[in-house]
Amino acid sequence: MKFTLKILLQRLCWLSVLFYMAGCASIPSVQKDKDSNYFPPKGLIPLKIIGGEVLGSTGLNHPQGIAIEPSGNFYIVDSGNNRLVKCNKEGEFIKEIGGFGWGDGEFNLPGYANMDNGLSLYVTDTQNRRVQRFDNYLNFVQSINSLSEENFFENSLLNGIVLSRSGELYLSDSENDCIWKTDPQFISASKFGGFESGAGAVNDPQGMAIDKRGNLYVADSGNDRIAIYDLYGNYLGELGRGILDRPFGVEAGRDGLVYVANTFGDNIVALDKNGSIVFEYGKRGRGEGEFDKPKDLKLFEDEKLYIVDSGNNRIQLLMLVK
Repeated sequence: MKFTLKILLQRLCWLSVLFYMAGCASIPSVQKDKDSNYFPPKGLIPLKIIGGEVLGSTGLNHPQGIAIEPSGNFYIVDSGNNRLVKCNKEGEFIKEIGGFGWGDGEFNLPGYANMDNGLSLYVTDTQNRRVQRFDNYLNFVQSINSLSEENFFENSLLNGIVLSRSGELYLSDSENDCIWKTDPQFISASKFGGFESGAGAVNDPQGMAIDKRGNLYVADSGNDRIAIYDLYGNYLGELGRGILDRPFGVEAGRDGLVYVANTFGDNIVALDKNGSIVFEYGKRGRGEGEFDKPKDLKLFEDEKLYIVDSGNNRIQLLMLVK
């Protein structure tokens, strides 16, 4: 009797182990990393409208681009007024420079802007076919056509602009349908994404962004997509085909999502790395969370989006909803 009970208990023990192992096998393994607690945003909520009336000396006139310092101060490329406007993180006016012209600190329909580690501001002075560089007090530093004898951009209409960590400038050229890459000293330049690039050829490229992995995203507006390259100009793929309608602005979040100013769709679209829609936000209109040809957008601290609501002559600040 004791022997039989012992055997029975042993068998019950083994059965328990087998059931436990089977249960564990049915639970998928989870590889945790620094983003293991990350949940993708569900949408956006409006926080503030900036520049709806007067900002500095006048109201905004079809603004095109925006750039943000690490401190939260930001710069608006007020294209229709040929000026730059600096605001603090609350959206209050600090300073403006510009005016129509060809001299230092003057503009002819400026386009987009970006910063290098919050120290220098680079602006595409589109119709003057150059890039202008300023410090973060809006003091003029230099004009970048090319520092060599050859002016690479004399036949270009420069729009989007972004800098790599090593200091190369990437510029979208809507006149020649290509992307320019300069060296860190702005002495030489090469281009990619032209008609010879096959599937990687762009059409009326606009805003650009670089993600944390070093991928370059281009708002390829004429092809209704976001084109993706490495920093050597090798074509990697696309996002948004069949979803986007002439996008002009793109931003790459540290969360791995790509945020798009879907300009002719009058909304904001967030895409994952596979091109699937995470959320769409907005419609055509003049109210909060409504847009008229949004042209650019920048993400601040991975929680706030500044949208250049160009047709409504304002900046909209929105917060990501987790």
